[in-house]
Amino acid sequence: MKGHTVMFHKHIEDICNELPRKKVNMVCVVKEYTTTTKSEVKHQKFLIRRNKVLKALHWLKQHHPGYKNVTIVESNLDWMKGSSEMHLNSESISVLQNVEKEIDKKETADSVTVSSEQTCEDISKPMEILGMTPTLSTNKKTDNINIRQKLEEAMTTNGHQVSPLMFPRVDEEPINEFTTNRIFADGYPWLFPAGIGDITNTKTKGQESAAFDWAQRLLRWPDGRFMSDELFTFHLPNFLTRHVNNNSGFYFVKNYIDDKDITIEEVQKEISNGNTEFVKKIINYAGTRLRGSDAWWRYRKHELNTWINYHLKEGHGPPTLFMTFSCAEYWWDDLLNILFDRIEDTNDREKVRICKKDPTSEKAMEAKCYLVDTYTAIIQEYFQLRLDNWMETVGKKVFGITHYWLRFEFTKGRGQIHGHLLGITSDQFLLHDFYKAWEIEKDLKKATNILSAYVRHRFDLSEELPTSKLPEDATTKVNPISVPFCQITNDTNDKISCVEKVHIHKCNKFCLRHKRNT
Repeated sequence: MKGHTVMFHKHIEDICNELPRKKVNMVCVVKEYTTTTKSEVKHQKFLIRRNKVLKALHWLKQHHPGYKNVTIVESNLDWMKGSSEMHLNSESISVLQNVEKEIDKKETADSVTVSSEQTCEDISKPMEILGMTPTLSTNKKTDNINIRQKLEEAMTTNGHQVSPLMFPRVDEEPINEFTTNRIFADGYPWLFPAGIGDITNTKTKGQESAAFDWAQRLLRWPDGRFMSDELFTFHLPNFLTRHVNNNSGFYFVKNYIDDKDITIEEVQKEISNGNTEFVKKIINYAGTRLRGSDAWWRYRKHELNTWINYHLKEGHGPPTLFMTFSCAEYWWDDLLNILFDRIEDTNDREKVRICKKDPTSEKAMEAKCYLVDTYTAIIQEYFQLRLDNWMETVGKKVFGITHYWLRFEFTKGRGQIHGHLLGITSDQFLLHDFYKAWEIEKDLKKATNILSAYVRHRFDLSEELPTSKLPEDATTKVNPISVPFCQITNDTNDKISCVEKVHIHKCNKFCLRHKRNT
């Protein structure tokens, strides 16, 4: 995923000195959505569960350092009249349309949200708390005061006593993520309920290694909360990349700049005078550690060329194989078993039960797709371990690979992780004989026979399909990819199944081949 994340400080001191908050009519906690079939407008109300709210607050007061100065006033929930559960502001639904009529939509566009409309398919998303009153502590504009007055008038007209709930004010200056304490714990309170476990209060070695060790520990957390949170898993790679960039800047100055005490003002002055050597050095050297940059790709290309030239010089020969490895994440039973076991302690364990109960059902496939997309780190780690095993067995023993260069890739629209490999095999004589027949002797038939004999002898490949002794449909009932090699009892039938289910090309609307006019 590409993109940048910026965090801004939100000041909540002026609204959270006392919890729980009093019931207020200025906040319409209503989720409005429409059905796709009848376009019928419906509402979801915010349900308050008294005991759970108070237990959570007392727990936070005891364990979370940010709540030590908060006063818990249980009487603020007396409006529930002794009920254990009650909807907050049920009357807001009837009042909402009247309030919207009193407020000019243009006036509230920048600072106030009156309602939210979604389709009924979205009601499983987190409840949106829709506020009516922006904070007045910034004192930058008088528009907020006018909006508040109109809101109060609209609510009072409908016979409701108004008790404004002020929104937190947000700084315009981004937070320094290198010096701010508990930046992740405060930014993601649902992931760090006790306010601890942030990188700023985790004892680890070195700045860059500390960030990566901390990130790996969180992504492997038993309940899976960090791995399954979409916002956090988008923010985390950005955070790690900035740490790498910051360290690479020190590395660049230390190794490639003669004057170690040069200042930014001096660099700017040199550039103004036409001296761009500093910028060129940054492009060519400092950028080599920034994944995805032009300098990074140039360095990878240089690395590959160096690898090829080295093996040519050592007499190992040029690469003879280019291979792409794809992840069959929906067909590997071993992977799915590991994935299901890993998720048993998370909030998604119900989806695991659906997959196990009826694996071929539509609900099971939807649940499986969700789990694979959500817990991708498990998929990627398994794929890398499986590829290591393949290289030590099939790669070296069957293909005869002696040296290889491998890079993993993540491409949108191509599923999970996959790898690209350049391999040098022990059959380097093949290239010499083939080149001699093809280029020097111009004997195309001889060159073809050389390659044909090679693939038949080394990989047992041919255009011939053995005749199966099983019934006609027996080899196509089960996808051969889902069957582990240790469970195969008949090599011939397995070969036929692989050819028919995996290797035979069937043209469809996505086929890139030109259709033959025959």
